Amino acid sequence: MELSASINEEQVAEVFVRVNSKGTPLNQADFILTLMSVFWDEGRAELERFCRESRRPTTGKPSPFNHFIRPEPDQLLRVSVGVGFRRARLQHVYSILRGKDLETGEFVRNAAMHNSRC
Repeated sequence: MELSASINEEQVAEVFVRVNSKGTPLNQADFILTLMSVFWDEGRAELERFCRESRRPTTGKPSPFNHFIRPEPDQLLRVSVGVGFRRARLQHVYSILRGKDLETGEFVRNAAMHNSRC
């Protein structure tokens, strides 16, 4: 499948979701988590490990366990994006990962670092 160079990030994400869903509805978090697997597998593994461990009580050592909160990776991803990039919508993450400065709309080197300081 070839996509036009003129389509925007949301359209690319939509194509990804449709092609890869095979009957299972995927969302933007699934798309971002897949990108994490490709570009930062350790980060995704750590996020998933934290979520698993938040469900298992431990004794004698610090842990992410909490009696009331049982986070899923997509929930922690959304919080991380909100805090790190001051953006509430996951659709901006794809742009950031591609190097787009969200303030100017320009593609720049190290845009993720720039956007996290804005």
